[in-house]
Amino acid sequence: MKERSVNLGINRFSSSKGGDIAFQWLRTLESAVMLAGAKVLNTDSSLGKRYTGPLHDDRLRMNSIDPKIALEAGKREAMRLGHAIEDWLTPEFLAQQYNERYGGAVQCWNAVRRRGQVDAGNVGGFLVERSGERPSLFPIDFYSAGARPDIRVGLGDGTEAVFDFTTVGKAGHLWEKIGGKVLGDKRVAFAAEIVTLAWHRRDPAMAAMLHKLDPEHNPPPNKIPPLG
Repeated sequence: MKERSVNLGINRFSSSKGGDIAFQWLRTLESAVMLAGAKVLNTDSSLGKRYTGPLHDDRLRMNSIDPKIALEAGKREAMRLGHAIEDWLTPEFLAQQYNERYGGAVQCWNAVRRRGQVDAGNVGGFLVERSGERPSLFPIDFYSAGARPDIRVGLGDGTEAVFDFTTVGKAGHLWEKIGGKVLGDKRVAFAAEIVTLAWHRRDPAMAAMLHKLDPEHNPPPNKIPPLG
């Protein structure tokens, strides 16, 4: 699969600036997920103690002659890899990726209270969704609705761009949350899902990322045989 994200077909931007901000974040999150995936794939140590042992056991089970055991082990491996990738996607990591790509210091609003002053110069700042206070830049109370997108970006005009991390098998699931309540809110100007497991070591983009990250142990894409 070549797609890095799923555009959910919402375009309610009230200005070109809002659209620019949303698509800058879309490209940032696609790149951040690729880099996080490369770090996880590059070495089992990247997975941390919570994942390495169980992942190794399931990799052995994936070679089982019993197809049911192999299938279930494969599903568990994908789930653990997805969680390991998301462990990298901290507010600090996301801010760093955005700043390296577009410059400036993007604002993370997680530590700011609901009624905190919103400076127009901080439009485009983001919120990693969680319970509790949030600034007025993020008007929708997704948390109480039980339908939270992972990342929210304030567009400064009373609307937001929202993003959710997902696997290939669950693409489009943001539409289903609470009967479409997330995307049905008119204050959502844009929505996309960022796919975390749409690639592997032979994916040219991932191969290039791995080679850049650790060239000693990862050949360049033109040295990797095509899938047969």
